Amino acid sequence: MKKMFFSLCSLISGVTSLPLSAETLVQALQQGISRSPSLQYSLSQIAASESSVNQARSGWLPNISVSAGQQAMGQSSDTGDNQYAVTVQQNVFDFGRTGDRVDNAKYKKGSQIWKAIDDAETLSAKIAESYFNILKGQRLLQNNRAEMGEHKRILDLAVARAEGGVDNQGDVRQVEVRIRGLEASAESIRAQLQAAENEYQILVGTPPGELQETDLTFLEKEINKDLQELIRSSPQIRALQMEQAAAGSEYQYVRKNWLPQLSVSVSQGKTSIYGENDTQVMLNVTSNLFDGGNSYFQAENAAKQVESARWNVQKSMEDNASDVAQNFQQALGYKQEVTIYKIRETQSRQVMSLYNDQYRVNRRSVLDLLNAAQEYYQTIDSQINSLSSYDITTIRAVAKLGKINQVFGIDLAIDKDQEIESSLDKQPDIVDKNAMPTTIPENIVANEPLPLPEATTLSPTSVSAETMEPAVETAQPVNNTNKNSAASHAQPNDIEDPLALLAP
Repeated sequence: MKKMFFSLCSLISGVTSLPLSAETLVQALQQGISRSPSLQYSLSQIAASESSVNQARSGWLPNISVSAGQQAMGQSSDTGDNQYAVTVQQNVFDFGRTGDRVDNAKYKKGSQIWKAIDDAETLSAKIAESYFNILKGQRLLQNNRAEMGEHKRILDLAVARAEGGVDNQGDVRQVEVRIRGLEASAESIRAQLQAAENEYQILVGTPPGELQETDLTFLEKEINKDLQELIRSSPQIRALQMEQAAAGSEYQYVRKNWLPQLSVSVSQGKTSIYGENDTQVMLNVTSNLFDGGNSYFQAENAAKQVESARWNVQKSMEDNASDVAQNFQQALGYKQEVTIYKIRETQSRQVMSLYNDQYRVNRRSVLDLLNAAQEYYQTIDSQINSLSSYDITTIRAVAKLGKINQVFGIDLAIDKDQEIESSLDKQPDIVDKNAMPTTIPENIVANEPLPLPEATTLSPTSVSAETMEPAVETAQPVNNTNKNSAASHAQPNDIEDPLALLAP
């Protein structure tokens, strides 16, 4: 009994020690970051790179060694054939090679720090996407239940009218077929919701609780409008700049292989089998005269690595600029779609109510009633999908800028090395404020509005009195090349400038 009591206490203690389910997006992000194995790996890489910096700095310190031995062959002397000595050697001048090695190790450490920050940003983006996909699945499932309830109500009406001889059994069968279709849709939604919940649990470590709605519109004005500078200072680009600087330091080190190195050594002991204990002070000069061209080709390879790293920075800046602009434009299009679907929702609700009244007086068929209900609930589904797409594309754009964890106040437990940061900023060939990626569109750089086409608009009061059908007003698109974009339902005058939304 006593053993069972202790087992029960241990079980209760274990349950209470489990992490609570995160309910807000900030809680989910912080919990996922705190337990992330990939981030722990990145922190270990930073610690290893710090050891490399200290190893490179050891070149400035004296080298103390002890040697001892005994002659195995040859003629012995009266003084014996043993040798022993204590030697202290100090590097005096090596044309800056040790400093280049230290810079190389420091920039590699800086690259590891920024890679860890970028990995945390990628992880937060994945968590946020799974968070919003769960909310979307829950909303769609709730809307499916409401539509199912409406169809069952119509089924009850159809059955009653068929039994009364007003309608036939064919109307009943139509409603039953629609209900089976809704049941199949519900199963598909549940499968997608389960997949999102599984991904969330893998990333966060706990199953999702009652997730709260999150409004991301504040991100539109949270970020500075200087898109070019934001991209240049993003974690991904900063890591690549560190790699470029590390490659430059490697080149400076390698190209000095043929230069001499000066050092002073002091030896105390019996350095010869024929000598006495003595002290030797030597000025050593070592230089590589010929190594078969190894130093030359090594320097050539290092120079090409520097050039490759520089172009990699430019290419990544251009790619990120294009991705950010595209994601924000899509986000604004989805935002406008949500507004349009809200108008259609009001209109569809009015039509569905009118059709129900007309069905009772035999002016509408069951099929008309089903189509009106389908139009209403599909409009809500579209609104849910557009809202989720807005959230996800906004998160992706902010993730490209490396700002998710910053704007949500997530603690990464990663400290930047200010010495390395200031050293990098002093290199004009790495951070050139005047250099601009050539493929960033001019309207983005100049902060001009992106051209968006006009699209179909609905008037909630435009309902024909005779047919009770919603009237649709169409407008010709301004830019046909963009008519298939995510923002194709947006009016140019109703949408703010995507880059202006980045202003604080």
